Amino acid sequence: MRDRRRPLAYAFDDLVLALLVVFGVCALLFATCAGPAAAQERAVRDLGLALAKVCVNEAGFESPADCALIWQVVEGQRATARERLWWLTRHSQRVLGTRPCRRGNCGWTPHLTRSGRRPAGWPAGVGWVPARWERVLYFCDRLVIGDETARPCAETPTTWDGRRWRAANERRGFRVVDCEGTLNDGLVRRRTR
Repeated sequence: MRDRRRPLAYAFDDLVLALLVVFGVCALLFATCAGPAAAQERAVRDLGLALAKVCVNEAGFESPADCALIWQVVEGQRATARERLWWLTRHSQRVLGTRPCRRGNCGWTPHLTRSGRRPAGWPAGVGWVPARWERVLYFCDRLVIGDETARPCAETPTTWDGRRWRAANERRGFRVVDCEGTLNDGLVRRRTR
C-alpha cells in the first residue's frame, strides 16, 4: 500500500525527528556539564558533615575554634572539596567510620547525620540535644563553603592533637603552632637540616 500523506506531513515528521535529536544532544550536554557540578556540590556537603563529625569528636559541641583549626589543617592539605574529603577521611578513619573504633567518641561520631537525630552508639543516660549538633554542622558547612573565615592559628598547621599529647608530639618531631582559643594543638613537622 502506498503512503498517501501530503508533503507537509513528511516535513512535520522530519521536524519532529530533528527536534528529538536536538533535545537528545542538549540533554546529553546538560548531563555532562551538570554531572561534575552535582558531584562537587555533593562533595562540599559531605565535607561539611565530615568536618563537623571530626570537630565534635575532637573538641565536643562547644568549640568553634577547634572546628576552625581542623578546617585550617584540611584546607591546607588539598585544593578541592573532593580531595579535602579524601584527606580528612584518611586522617580521621576511626572518627569517620572507615576503621573500627575500639573506645571513645568514635563509637558514635560516625553515625552523626544531617537529620539531627541521636546517633547510634550515643552513651546511654546522656541527653541528646539536636540543636548543639546542628549548630556545629552549620558552622562547619559555612567554613567549607567559605562564608566563615575564622583561622585561629598564626600559621597553617599540618595536623592537630590534644594538648595532653604535646610532649609526645614534640618528641615525634612536631612543633606546636600558636592557635587562639582552641582545646587542641595545631602542629607542624619540624624541619630537619
